[in-house]
Amino acid sequence: MARLLRCCAHERQSHWGWSATTWVQVIGQTQCDYRAAHPGWVDRTTRPYLMGLAYLLGCFTELRRFPDHKRRPRKAMVSR
Repeated sequence: MARLLRCCAHERQSHWGWSATTWVQVIGQTQCDYRAAHPGWVDRTTRPYLMGLAYLLGCFTELRRFPDHKRRPRKAMVSR
């Protein structure tokens, strides 16, 4: 959440107004990009949560733009 608020301040815009390109910059195309783009106090394990938050809020649905994102088949999600 801190990362999201920090980016809102940096972009001078609420997250729901961000373009897909801005979301990719915030989330990072890979985990290495995410780590490189954010200061050390940002928890390095929050990228998947930020990705999920963006998707659930309807702000960013282009998850295929992240090469390291693995989408599980629906059958696997239902059987759990």
